Amino acid sequence: YSFCTLLGSVNMRLCVPCTPALSGSQNCIVVLINEHGQEISRCALPDSSEDELLFGAYCGSTSTVVVSGTRTGVVYLAKIEFDEIVFKTTIKKDELQQVQHPLGCCAPSNQDHIIVAGCNGIAVVNTKDNSITSQTCNEIQWPGVCDTSADGRYIVQTQWADASVWSLPFTRSHTAQGRYGTHIHIWDTQNISTKPISADLGLEGMSPLSIDFLKSGSTPSGYVGCCPSPTVFYFEVLGENDVRTTKVIDLPLTVRPAVAIHGSVAITFDDRFLLLSSWLGSEVRQYDIARRDSPLLVGRVDQLSYRPSCITSVGNYVFTTSSFLRAWESFSDPAVAAGPVRKLKIDPRQGGTPTSDTNFHFAISGMICATPILISQ
Repeated sequence: YSFCTLLGSVNMRLCVPCTPALSGSQNCIVVLINEHGQEISRCALPDSSEDELLFGAYCGSTSTVVVSGTRTGVVYLAKIEFDEIVFKTTIKKDELQQVQHPLGCCAPSNQDHIIVAGCNGIAVVNTKDNSITSQTCNEIQWPGVCDTSADGRYIVQTQWADASVWSLPFTRSHTAQGRYGTHIHIWDTQNISTKPISADLGLEGMSPLSIDFLKSGSTPSGYVGCCPSPTVFYFEVLGENDVRTTKVIDLPLTVRPAVAIHGSVAITFDDRFLLLSSWLGSEVRQYDIARRDSPLLVGRVDQLSYRPSCITSVGNYVFTTSSFLRAWESFSDPAVAAGPVRKLKIDPRQGGTPTSDTNFHFAISGMICATPILISQ
């Protein structure tokens, strides 16, 4: 609790990638904000698309923010310089070679590179000179997000969906057409050129969208949230060629119609709680994960005035965005607010039940905010 509280009191900075909510000539942007939701600085991402799926990561050793532009197939790099975010350069399609539709980004701790995952494999971006130091291609059909284990050795990439559905409103016919993936892929950075370990989650794990590693433990492990499947899986990397997956959350039939689409999972810094967002259900669920393979629902924030999608856990705070894909907004209720970043507080003394921070609100007119990126200070 003391560690969690300490992090919650730090003068935090967040970077928020934003994409236009409507068609037009406006570029995507990245905005640097403080813990109160106040804008500090912003920079534009040149030649970006209004249909971009934006995911990013931060490399603390070089103060570099890397944002993947999945639609245009490029990677954007910016620097944090004295509380100002400055665009630096773009890594283009031809430089990424066979790694197409870059989507996931993750930054191994205490290293100067960032991993970018896409179709066919991953690329390692050196943030000192903004170059690609290595990449590997293993014919991974569809890209997804990625995360790195606490020791930086393993990278897990999800297999989300066929890129052709990203620019379409969500429809259940896509599931029948087999346009969503069911696998996660585990890379060993000590032998990055080898084929990754793959685990099939089956139809119950259709379209694994988000992933988060636990920060402690002798075995690298974490949770995978699936969308549109209302399920969460626990995974353990048992060795160089072995991974075990277990379905640990399966929302009951009485709940599914309202929460059949959820956005992402996030684990608190003390590994005590798992957060699960429900995009259609307009709620955030809180699970006690003392027993890793048996999460216990201990709290929820429901009837929110927005649809929580992506989650970032920072100490005893949780930051959520209401969407990450412009085309999905046509599937949403126009009366529900779209685009802002909101803040929830977790109080471990009260069982961890999250509460809305009504004093925090960040939004930019005409923009949809993607997953906030924690900037270490």
